[in-house]
This record gives sequence, C-alpha cells and structure tokens, in this order.
Amino acid sequence: MQRFKIIFGLFISTHVLNAYDQNIHHNLVVNLNIQERTITVVDSLTIPEGVMQGRNSIAFALNKKLVPEFREGSFDILKMPGNDPNAIVDRYTIRVKDNVEGDLLVPIAYSGMISEEISTGADEYARGFSETTGIITDAGVYLAGSTYWIPSFDNLLLTYDLTVMLRADWNVVSQGERTVNEVNEDVRTVQYQAGTPAEEVYLISAAWTEYEQRAGEVLIQAFLRTPDSALASRYLDATSGYLNMY
Repeated sequence: MQRFKIIFGLFISTHVLNAYDQNIHHNLVVNLNIQERTITVVDSLTIPEGVMQGRNSIAFALNKKLVPEFREGSFDILKMPGNDPNAIVDRYTIRVKDNVEGDLLVPIAYSGMISEEISTGADEYARGFSETTGIITDAGVYLAGSTYWIPSFDNLLLTYDLTVMLRADWNVVSQGERTVNEVNEDVRTVQYQAGTPAEEVYLISAAWTEYEQRAGEVLIQAFLRTPDSALASRYLDATSGYLNMY
C-alpha cells in the first residue's frame, strides 16, 4: 500500500508539471489613456508546442471593440465568419502556414475604447452591488476575463508578464508579483509577473493611496480612494489574522 501511494503521488506530481507546460503565456505591454477611455495592447503570445500538437490551428476570442493589427509570421490570423452581432466578442483563428517545431510565437497588437456602462439589476441593487464586463473611465478602470481584453483561448489557463503605462497620479493592481512601480515625469510604469496558471487577467486602475504590511513572507496591501491610515490598518490587520488562522 505504501508503495502504491508513492507511485500515485509521483504520477500526480508529473501530471501537474505536464499541465503547467500547456499554459499559454502572454507578454502584455499596455498603454492606458484615461482621458480618451482607450487602451492599446501589444501581446506577444507563446503557445506551447504541446497545445498545437496534432493540429494546425487554434481559435481565440477578443472584445469586438478592440481593433487588431496582426503581424507577419509563420501563421495567418483570420476573423471567423458568422460572429454573433449581439456578442461582446469576435472570434479569430490562428492558422499555422508550415510545420513549426517548438513553441508557436504570435505577436498581436490591438486598441480601442472599452466603456460598458455600469448597470444595477434588482438583485445587485438589493445587495448594494453594480456590475460591468469592463470599463475605462476617469473614475477608474476595471478589466477582467469578462472583458475579453486579451486573446481568450477556450479551456486553457494562462500565465503572463504585464507592463502598464499610464498617467503618473494613477496606479495599477493585478495578480501575481509587482516587480516595478516607478514614475518618470508624467508617466507611471507598473509591471506584474504571474507565473501561476490563472483563468483570467485583472487590470484594476485608479487614483488611490496604497498601504502595506507583511505577514511573515506575505505582503498584504490595501488601496483606498481616500487616505485613511486607521481604516487601512484594520484591513491589513484583519487580513494578517486570517492568513495566520488558515
């Protein structure tokens, strides 16, 4: 029985490692223009060899308000016919021209305005919630998987490196580890690295005051629209307490 447990554990570990190799990696360089409510993205996609094994094409979805500019490469990117006019996305196919050995590298650039109005349904109103699939306004930015602001591949997880450039008095938060947060004249540059596979990429931005403290090796952060160190301390202390508890 013990030998079976060890072999089974090795199988699970190998399976997990192999699954990690099947994640699409996005190298995202983003320019946010808050005043014009627009976003410009250059996404350098790395599609693992294992994902393309046995096929010469792969489909993705992108918000139809974002206009893509495809670059030349060992592939064609074709807009799929018959897209639902009421859907938030258009669908595209990456079709490999020749046999490609190793990972497939696909650079994509696109830009546009994302400004779906915030709506409040009956249930959301009762709970004090509002919702949007994605928005860029002078009050703040919310982009997520529901926005389809990066190419979305069905049933595939992703990892990413994210660089965002925006006005100096605003900031950005996403998943993963923030590695750069610096201001040069009137432009702020923020970088995040997310090596753990995820289903979506969040990009949240606004003007806020940032507070942080450590709970062991974990960095806890709070972002408040109005400076309030006492309130921030309560949030940080409560989070630290939950981390210690669990």
